[in-house]
Amino acid sequence: SRPADWRFDGRFTLEGATLALRGTDLPLTGLTGELRVANAALTAPALRARFLAEPVTLELRPADAAETGLSHVAGTTPAGKLATAFSIPFADRLAGDVAWEGEARIATRDSGQPFTLDIRSSLEDLASTVPPPLAKAAGRADPLRLTVAFPERGVVLLDGRLARGLSL
Repeated sequence: SRPADWRFDGRFTLEGATLALRGTDLPLTGLTGELRVANAALTAPALRARFLAEPVTLELRPADAAETGLSHVAGTTPAGKLATAFSIPFADRLAGDVAWEGEARIATRDSGQPFTLDIRSSLEDLASTVPPPLAKAAGRADPLRLTVAFPERGVVLLDGRLARGLSL
């Protein structure tokens, strides 16, 4: 029979699961919540997990035809943990927490597009003693938009911009 001839509906409870992207060392651990499957569509209205040992929330919902899924992700992570995980220079000159949210785009195999995270943060609680123009006091917003793409195993591409015009 053809996939169009069948229908699959199910609900799965996740408790302490791990979700990782092959070729990276950045797993989501302690994943809990309900995952719903309807044919090839996955949805999860309220998943909880840990990223770099810090709590995050996830909402998985269907996307457009070029994507198999779209997930809203949000969390707050200490600057030092992010700097270490992403090999950010001057990690010792960053302090505070980074509240962030974003969208994870899971492309279909045929699209040729990589798994991508589009992250936004006000960076309000981040302090940076890196020399200007990257110096910043905590308590002052400096909005960031960051795209993290995983085009192939072991490769992570970062592309970001601060609202004041600086590119990363």
